[in-house]
Amino acid sequence: MTTPTQKLRNIPNLPPISRYLAISTPTINDMNERVEFLIEGVGPRTLLGNKEYENKDTFRHLGYLIFIALRQCWRSNMPSTQPFPDDISRLQTRYEIMHYISVKKIRITTAENTPKVHNLLGIVLTTSHEAATTIKNAIYKLCIAKLHPLLIFGIHNNFSINIHAFPPKNEPTRLPLCRNINTTNHQLHLPSQFKIIRGIRIHP
Repeated sequence: MTTPTQKLRNIPNLPPISRYLAISTPTINDMNERVEFLIEGVGPRTLLGNKEYENKDTFRHLGYLIFIALRQCWRSNMPSTQPFPDDISRLQTRYEIMHYISVKKIRITTAENTPKVHNLLGIVLTTSHEAATTIKNAIYKLCIAKLHPLLIFGIHNNFSINIHAFPPKNEPTRLPLCRNINTTNHQLHLPSQFKIIRGIRIHP
């Protein structure tokens, strides 16, 4: 993959100062993104704290973990005649993966005098790269059609999440699904279910 700085170097007739410049483009969490799936098993309070202060680095890192878990789950459960899609199997680093997938806090509005839906987490994919469509199709095939959960902390840790397709706004199943996810996330957020350890360095 060619970096933006490498592309800059290839532009002809640039002034001499260009050799000292470096540029970057936004990763996911920009305007060219779409919420494709909802996450059941971890909610905004668990990920961000009780006040749900949004942190894009945290969102991007969870997106990276979901992609790694997706690839591992595919290789463990799909037949050898269906290898993990070639155009995304080459993605290795967090920097590469975060160009395609991330997580976002989802707010669902409800009609007056109806039960509230608490905030959820959704998987967002960029609309700027064809590889994101491949990721979407892989998630759908593995997690929606075959109902496989994703072990986001690796195969030796039993913490898993379930992925659901994000129903359109007027779809009758939208609010019941969101409320069911709220119930699951609330049960898993109880203090007896986890322990917060702060100041731990994430993967480089």
